Amino acid sequence: MLTSNLLNARVYRGVVQPYYVDPTDRVARRMAEELIAVFGMFNGRPRSELDEALQAAVGAGRSARFGRGLVKLLEDRCTFEVVSPMDPVEIRRRLFVAAADHFPVTPTGRFRTTPRTEILRQVAEQLEITPDQVDQAMFADLPSARVLRCDALPSAGWLLDRYNVALAQAVLLRATDVQIRLQGGSPGSIRRFFQYIKFFRLMFRVRSQPNGGYLVEIDGPLSLFRLSTKYGLQLAEMLPALLLCDNWSLEASLLWGRRREKRRFVLDSSEGLKSHYSRRGTYELREITWLRDRLAKLETPWCIEPTPAILDLGGQDLCIPDAVLRHPDGRTAYLEVAGFWRRQRLEKRLALLRAHGPPNLILAVSKNLRASAEERISGEVACTFFRDMINAREVVKLAEAIATAPVASTGRTAASSGKDRKV
Repeated sequence: MLTSNLLNARVYRGVVQPYYVDPTDRVARRMAEELIAVFGMFNGRPRSELDEALQAAVGAGRSARFGRGLVKLLEDRCTFEVVSPMDPVEIRRRLFVAAADHFPVTPTGRFRTTPRTEILRQVAEQLEITPDQVDQAMFADLPSARVLRCDALPSAGWLLDRYNVALAQAVLLRATDVQIRLQGGSPGSIRRFFQYIKFFRLMFRVRSQPNGGYLVEIDGPLSLFRLSTKYGLQLAEMLPALLLCDNWSLEASLLWGRRREKRRFVLDSSEGLKSHYSRRGTYELREITWLRDRLAKLETPWCIEPTPAILDLGGQDLCIPDAVLRHPDGRTAYLEVAGFWRRQRLEKRLALLRAHGPPNLILAVSKNLRASAEERISGEVACTFFRDMINAREVVKLAEAIATAPVASTGRTAASSGKDRKV
């Protein structure tokens, strides 16, 4: 992810336009290849040496911001490890304790003071390592001393494609709201996109369109009172998932610059941005995974499974459950985990569920994702609040109270013609 100082964009007629690079441009590819080579050359070396080499490679010209952006993306793929035979904090503690008895300590031992090498030797004997190891490990946990680990470096083409997507992601961090239109595409790709939205816990509304597509409205990070930075990163992570869809367009309202002036950002599938996400695999919320494990430990016949269901809420929104609870006798109950939430937004959601939702839906709301200063919630829906893990016993109790059978009789599914359509 690119930080604000690495964002390269202009504002033209109220629209923010990132300076995308052409992945086939020879100058851009040469820069990417050189930086990738530097990371490979300094693999296993301290970060201070890597930074010195990167500064020389990036330079200070007009392309410096572009180069620093590529460096940031490469660093995101790497790790910087503390390499030490023991905890550096403990080594420093022992060194300072030993040196306190021989103050002042000098590098050479002149003027009848204890030399530094003697202190290193004493501590090395205590720890059963060599004095050189003590010397090297003393500050091994400092950022500049950490060792680079990059086992799988990308190609230049991949890095440039990733840079273009990262530019668009950095713009979305300034969004107050985002509108996405999905038109056409396979049902599988649309379900996968909704799954990603749920996975990133975004506050969103979905409406079926008369032409068969979907309008997705997502709250932006600058619309929140709390957790805006965390939410903004989640929103930015959603963009590569959108790129996996076939035919889409995006428009975002922004607060841009230090003065937070109103600006727009537009993007669509014709731009040619390439996602680094996989088109295969499933992405399950950790709360669902934990709940499955806890249900398995309870003496209950209820089990939890993934569900592809998309339920219509009176044409005003769609409900996309994260899982379905099943009982051996055929009863079922849907479970939806709410993402980031504000009181007013959650109350509107509860009102829609009361009026148009399936009677066998359980809504699980995380207290950790509350994005406003207010907490009191009104409304009667099968709802459970949790801090980190959903209470399995409470979910079973709610399922016993509201579950229905068979699945086809619960709520309205988006399966009919016109607005109501099943994906």
